[in-house]
Amino acid sequence: MAKRIILFVMGMVILIACQPGTILAEYQPKAFVYPPDTLRIPGAITLLAETPYYANPSDTEAPIGSFSSQAELRVLAGAYTWTQAQSWWKVESPNGPVWIYPLPWTLVIPPPERVMLFKDTSLYEERKVTSAFVNTASSQEMRVTEADPMWFYTNDPNEKHWLRIWAGDLGERWVFLPVNQIGYMKPVDYYAYYMNQTLLDNPNYSGPLVSKAGPIFPSLLNQTVHVTGEYVTVYATSYLIETVEGVKYAKENGRKVIRGKESLTVKSDTPLYAIPGVSAAWMPILPPQTVEAFEKMEDAPLYHIRTEVGDVWINTEDSEPTDWVEPDYSIELRGTHALYRFPKSQFQIRGASLEGRTVQPKGYWRDADGTDWYLLETKLGNVWITSNPVQDRLHPRNGTPSTYVTYKQTILDTVQVKGRELTVGKTPIGYMSEDQLTYFSLDYLIQRFGYEQEEGLLADIAIRSIQPSSQYSIRLNPQSGEATTYWADQEAERFTLQHSLVVQDGHYWIEGEDAQRLFGLSMDWWSSGETFYLFSDEYEVELSPLPKSARVSGLNYIVNRYERPVGPHDAKPKEPLQFLITNRTLSSSAQWDYSETVSVAGNLPRVNRIQQKGVIPVTEGTNQLHIVVKIGSKILANQAATIAGEN
Repeated sequence: MAKRIILFVMGMVILIACQPGTILAEYQPKAFVYPPDTLRIPGAITLLAETPYYANPSDTEAPIGSFSSQAELRVLAGAYTWTQAQSWWKVESPNGPVWIYPLPWTLVIPPPERVMLFKDTSLYEERKVTSAFVNTASSQEMRVTEADPMWFYTNDPNEKHWLRIWAGDLGERWVFLPVNQIGYMKPVDYYAYYMNQTLLDNPNYSGPLVSKAGPIFPSLLNQTVHVTGEYVTVYATSYLIETVEGVKYAKENGRKVIRGKESLTVKSDTPLYAIPGVSAAWMPILPPQTVEAFEKMEDAPLYHIRTEVGDVWINTEDSEPTDWVEPDYSIELRGTHALYRFPKSQFQIRGASLEGRTVQPKGYWRDADGTDWYLLETKLGNVWITSNPVQDRLHPRNGTPSTYVTYKQTILDTVQVKGRELTVGKTPIGYMSEDQLTYFSLDYLIQRFGYEQEEGLLADIAIRSIQPSSQYSIRLNPQSGEATTYWADQEAERFTLQHSLVVQDGHYWIEGEDAQRLFGLSMDWWSSGETFYLFSDEYEVELSPLPKSARVSGLNYIVNRYERPVGPHDAKPKEPLQFLITNRTLSSSAQWDYSETVSVAGNLPRVNRIQQKGVIPVTEGTNQLHIVVKIGSKILANQAATIAGEN
């Protein structure tokens, strides 16, 4: 039976019949360091001056000791900039690894044991150009016996330094070489892949690579080659490779490849690459089967296989997931959603999208980055979409009411304590009382956090939210100290303020704890005790309609909450948002089962999804249900419903 190969071409799908088996660096704050690598990062250094050492590069103001002059140190890691500027080194000490930050001219670095000459080079009897000229050495590698103390340091890589070499029958002679040409050849034996690389005869060439007539040198394109040597200087490494053009040098390192046959079982549809990891306008897809690879990348599960249409690459991590689960909900898509053939961004089907509809996913899968992907069956075959959990809506198939509470923004001021005055910038907004209580201007709170004050009341202060969709309001009685909250002008809660309102020059001031409760605010003090955040987290609440009836065994209910992550340096809420459901007929509340908090992509870089699943108690006959969402006493949403309880 013939298998199918699918090609994606600019968002179109082509089905092709074919025979079975046929297919068409360590980092520290302030320091990037690398392990010793002969000249690039010497394995040993000697200090010419007393040098402090540190526990890590972040603690430059607190050295934990010092090395004496002439100390010889074993290097664990170093920065590539060590020849040109003050740089970090990780070295061994009697107490374990430590960090030093020396200037290059305070170091003694042994020269390479051998130096590679790439052209005829003059030999001198003494270390000066005016000395007797003895002979020339042809292109070859020669043993080094001595070098200038600062042979590695210069402000100009083309500046020359002296090296004494062994010249065979001539004995020891001196050569005068640019610093960037003091290098040696390290024999190696491995294979490397190059996507595009200019091939040079001399690794020290620094001229143009192209002319008006085109490239001056040949190039290596999309090939694996044998690497037989690495030419190493203090500035760079070049690679000696075997090509169809002969033995050449590459300025850049390729991706290491492991040669050898390996049987590979492909368990699901998998895209194929002409160039490894590079998506094209069309890509063949390999259906499930067993193939044989002849090489693979060392750093990724990328395998090279031969086919009837040429050699192609396959990445097993790109295979269509097989561990997806069938979701028990549909998705109401709000906004435009791109379609993907595989659940990765590079596999988008150009020009194909879904918008403003409800879909029933075949499968659900979460990738390693925490992105939720959904598998859909369409006329194009299998496609994937991502869901914006903050924007889209999940509707359980069994009709369970599902409510969404979504974080939108934080309204925040940084408050400074200056003596007894509280200020935001240069604007006074409150004060500290003699007993160290914070008081805020009621005018400031009303204006800053989205309220307005109603006029025409003789005794009470009436405050109403002007936020869209909010029906929350407050009434304060300065004489009695009583506060009353309302939703849609219906009384919700009545209580006495902890501290009386203060009136000055016709303006009112409210104590901090009372302000936080009434306005849903939070105060988060800094460690200095002289500054704090005063803020309000704003939410959008979308309450689910309740059914007209439910079984007396209880009404299942789901709340999807999307909260901002709170890191060590973020403003921390005083108390969490409350979601309360009460059956007033039974005087009992819903029992919640809190699921695990998951970080997901949303309208912010990341949001935390908290899903609450609970059961609302129901009795036979009429049930009066009440739902309220609030922070402190501030009501964000309110819902009342009557449902019939049935056996």
